[in-house]
Amino acid sequence: MPSEPRDPVPAEVMRVIEKLTTDPAWPDALRSRLDDGTPEALVHSNVSRQKDVVADLVAGPPGELLNASKAARCLGYKNANQVTTYLRDHPGYFPEPDSVEVLGTPENPRRRLGWLRVTLLTWVLTRPGKGRRKGSGRGTSALPQVPSEGDPGELLGASQAAALLGFTSVNSFSSSLAQGRLPLLCEPDATEPNPRGGPPRRKWTRRRLLEQAAARRRS
Repeated sequence: MPSEPRDPVPAEVMRVIEKLTTDPAWPDALRSRLDDGTPEALVHSNVSRQKDVVADLVAGPPGELLNASKAARCLGYKNANQVTTYLRDHPGYFPEPDSVEVLGTPENPRRRLGWLRVTLLTWVLTRPGKGRRKGSGRGTSALPQVPSEGDPGELLGASQAAALLGFTSVNSFSSSLAQGRLPLLCEPDATEPNPRGGPPRRKWTRRRLLEQAAARRRS
């Protein structure tokens, strides 16, 4: 039997799909972050139901940083604080910030968080919801096993730090870090280039992570 004809794709959706699949910057940026499909497969199944959000996100380059209020606006939230609310109340749901800038004073520190457009778009296209399986977004992979014994000066990345401190995901660790709940880790011991083109990846020594873990247990 012949297959059922599909509804025509609206012109504005086709324009977004064309940009995502043909603009030199976007396809490579997305492919480096998606585990379960190419941008072409994902955008055709997801853009139609959230075309306005996707269109806002692809209006700039994938490597552009957006602060929390701009990110919330691009994602279609009326509340400019929605992103920080997610980080505070639902750790692990929203992607970790790509940039954390420490401002203020030691007595009254504050942090400016930033997300790359491609980070936000990856979350939009892969978060659980209609037509998506739960657990297909970023930050859902199992954390590594990290022993507390070992070289105290060994540098460990975010996933190892999350495991050593008892978090269930990298996102929940990064959320706590961004909110200042891990004060001993505000400044990394080292950074390394990000192969995805974003801000450098932060690393901490096992010694400092264990000190922070002990402080968490005491609090």
